[in-house]
Amino acid sequence: MEWFDNRFSGISSNTEDMFKWDQVLYTDKLISKQEQEFAYLPAKLTDGSIASLTGIPYGFGWLLMGESGFAGKQYLHTGGYPGYMTIIARYPDKNKVIIILTNIWNVVDMYQLRNETQNILFKMPFKIPQAKPFQKSVALNPAQLKAVEGTYSLIAAPSLKLNITTDAGQAYAQLTGQIRVEIYPESELNFFYTLVAAKIKFTKESDGTIKKLTLLQNGNELVATKE
Repeated sequence: MEWFDNRFSGISSNTEDMFKWDQVLYTDKLISKQEQEFAYLPAKLTDGSIASLTGIPYGFGWLLMGESGFAGKQYLHTGGYPGYMTIIARYPDKNKVIIILTNIWNVVDMYQLRNETQNILFKMPFKIPQAKPFQKSVALNPAQLKAVEGTYSLIAAPSLKLNITTDAGQAYAQLTGQIRVEIYPESELNFFYTLVAAKIKFTKESDGTIKKLTLLQNGNELVATKE
């Protein structure tokens, strides 16, 4: 699952330089076109399955969005941290690119903004994205927070774990290979992220224990069970 990687945060750029980088990828100056094609092949995990993020095949640093009749092949990646959000979408069959760098976060769904910008770029009907309403969290007691703690394995990709921890009344989620980030309760079983557009819904068993969660992001629902 791609969200962000704090090892590479703090990089400064602008759309003009990003566009130059995009254009040079059509040449052999940085990397040969033949070698570059490997980045657009779905990676394979050690168990032989195809690597994917929120159900989308993942290559070497690119989400492989498939192919459409009007846009051709589509590759994209997002990034962000508190204070900014970014997205780049490349359409190599059409020699077009969308680069969005923002100094805001948790205000507009970047995927929706990219989709509507794509519609404008390819002269399709579009809607101006609306700002997301501010989400309010609720206070949970220590027992309620303790109940959601644990390591959950994604059923679709068991090697990916979502570790839920709590500390000083705050809940945190950490996906394999990512840093720990805060999640906020909107109810006893439903939590939301502010760093990305995602939610976690926990499922309570008949005996009151919690052994399963569902991660909702980008229209996908990924179920994970507690180890």
